[in-house]
Amino acid sequence: LAASGQGSKPTFAMGSSSGSMASAPMRADTRTLHLDDANQKKDRPFFCWDCCVVTIEAPEIVEDGRGRTRRGVACLLEELFNLQDLNSNGFLEESELIELNEFIAVLHYGTDFDRDLLEKKYRKIFRQNLDAHGRPVAFPTFLQHMTKVLSDYDPDAAAQEMIVEQFIAEAQLARRLAEEKSADKSVKDWSVFGGA
Repeated sequence: LAASGQGSKPTFAMGSSSGSMASAPMRADTRTLHLDDANQKKDRPFFCWDCCVVTIEAPEIVEDGRGRTRRGVACLLEELFNLQDLNSNGFLEESELIELNEFIAVLHYGTDFDRDLLEKKYRKIFRQNLDAHGRPVAFPTFLQHMTKVLSDYDPDAAAQEMIVEQFIAEAQLARRLAEEKSADKSVKDWSVFGGA
């Protein structure tokens, strides 16, 4: 992981040590480091996976006015995206959104909820807002959609951060539940989570 600070926004690059494009990238660190490579352009953020370089935005750091820094909405949305990317392939798939929200429903309501209705709801959300054909989407598409949703809901950045932090907390719990279910091969239905 290497970073270059230009102005108030740091840029960074990460290299994958596995040599495989199939594995998910490491998370970016928000600390600022300077690149020694004279060939790199210092004025543009970039992302490096052993074999390619792609321009990206760096993690957002926000000054709160009291001398403290906090992560911004975009950084929190990236964490939410990564939690929803259940197979860690760098894309959010329609089936992942549905599956994670099934586990969130279990957390909220137990196993007594209408799975068909939930599947229809999240399939519709995915196809209306992310990809009309249900194809997997990358983070920029998710970011654009969620930024609009949050802005429509509340224009205050601090409120948006709290909303996304709640989504993250639910996604973390749901993901743990999903991992427990997949780890126990004997679990074939939801009854193990308190349902009949």
